[in-house]
Amino acid sequence: MKQDNEDRFYGLHACKMIFERRKEDIKKVYVNKELTSSLAQLLKYCAQKKIAYKVVNERALEQVCESVHHGGVCIYAKPKKILNQKEFFNTHEPPVSSTIVFLENVNNPHNIGATVRSMAHFGVKTLLHHSESPVSLKGANYRIAEGGYEFVDFVRIDNIDSGLSRLKKAGYIIYGTSVYADTKLYDSILPDKLVILMGNEATGLSKKALSYCDKAITIPGTGNVESLNVSVSLALFLGESYRQKISEKIFD
Repeated sequence: MKQDNEDRFYGLHACKMIFERRKEDIKKVYVNKELTSSLAQLLKYCAQKKIAYKVVNERALEQVCESVHHGGVCIYAKPKKILNQKEFFNTHEPPVSSTIVFLENVNNPHNIGATVRSMAHFGVKTLLHHSESPVSLKGANYRIAEGGYEFVDFVRIDNIDSGLSRLKKAGYIIYGTSVYADTKLYDSILPDKLVILMGNEATGLSKKALSYCDKAITIPGTGNVESLNVSVSLALFLGESYRQKISEKIFD
């Protein structure tokens, strides 16, 4: 039974990363009997620290996780802290060169999880999220991120006006994505202090969010489909940003 100070996480890579990055937060563990060898260090740690664990079959794990997509392991652990807007801006001191991802009304857990996975891959550490429906950082969302949440700070932005204004005052250049923009991603030199602002696939960015953009960017393609999935678009954007930063280091 889940306690108030813990959440349920599943997925092999997600759970391995929780063990690697913050094992002290683990409360209890369920493991498929077929994975006891590959998760031997986790089970050894549980035994040493007197943390409850159970080796169970596939059906029992499905019941524990309430999902068939559990990856063979489930960890109940203290949830990773979600920063609010005030906490972030009071404590965040951005380096000279940094990238921030800002999602507006993107609530699909698979899209958010895939976004975090891409961010972790390219070393982008801050995700700002504005929505009328706050998302949960557990379950499918955490599993899809494949451990990426352990490298990314998630910040809830309550007021998009003040949030984007504070970023601009801090010297960030805001690039929004739009299928209607004239400027192509691969024709752009991306700034050192960059906010990548993205909306959901149904409605895109709101007029309010677009009004804060220094530039609107499109990702070129054949036009056979109207647009890409938001997490795929972000991965391409982050990949191009990373490529440019690597090129600068090579040719400096």
